[in-house]
Amino acid sequence: MPVSLAGLTEIYGRHWEIMDSAGGGWIAVRRHGVAGSALARGLSNVRCAETLSELAGYLAKEAELEQRPPRFAGTSAVVVPSPRRSSSRG
Repeated sequence: MPVSLAGLTEIYGRHWEIMDSAGGGWIAVRRHGVAGSALARGLSNVRCAETLSELAGYLAKEAELEQRPPRFAGTSAVVVPSPRRSSSRG
């Protein structure tokens, strides 16, 4: 199924402004930029592509990355032991 500007705008237009590039191709710019930590997770504020189909793939990947919980480098699960009850009565 061919990808159209109207179709991409309908799906992604709430978060992205999609336009043709002066030099050819297409550009999607986030309406609200993402923070540095999100950029480190692979999200982008601007995506460029030669075709609308290619841009659709990039925006789908962005949407997928947005749904993943952030992973913090150098951290691991912390297990907190439950309080021990004293068996001696004093």
